[in-house]
Amino acid sequence: MNRNSLRLHLRQFRNCDFQHTVGGLRLDVLGVHRVRKAEATQELAGYPLDATYYQTVKGMVAPIDILAPGGRLIIVSECAEGLGSEDFIEAQRQLIERGPDKFLQSILLKSHAAIDEWETQMQLRAMAKGTIQLYSTGLNKEQRTLTGVEPIDSVASAVLANAAMNGDKAVAVIPEGPYVVPFYRPG
Repeated sequence: MNRNSLRLHLRQFRNCDFQHTVGGLRLDVLGVHRVRKAEATQELAGYPLDATYYQTVKGMVAPIDILAPGGRLIIVSECAEGLGSEDFIEAQRQLIERGPDKFLQSILLKSHAAIDEWETQMQLRAMAKGTIQLYSTGLNKEQRTLTGVEPIDSVASAVLANAAMNGDKAVAVIPEGPYVVPFYRPG
């Protein structure tokens, strides 16, 4: 499944909140709330929110309330303009070099934040909740390494592998990216 066909498929689900079954997987297409925590699959809202990896991180934070602890969040984002600003790239380098815990400690000790460092800190929130997987056609190998998340070559393969690994065939699909902020409300 390529990005264009995924985008077309997900656009069918705009402004909805219902369940749909595809290939044995139950896709919970979200409008507002979720009654149980699960794996989350998110397609960002398109340009400009998928132009850079910096913008992509915004889409990682929105679904963390519905992501089960240790769950997997699959982000689909083109990133045609690369990672983002040089300041953000430096923050990502520091994240990779220090690791999440030491990076967070280093920024908590500062009196002033570095420019664009905030988005790397926001990525830590999502990473603390579960595994982040990224499908992107716009990043080269070096840039993918600087994301600090797991790159994937196929969204469909990742969804199926995750379902097989955890035995849960429910997948939350958030087609509007950060424009829809799902939240967990126990049933």
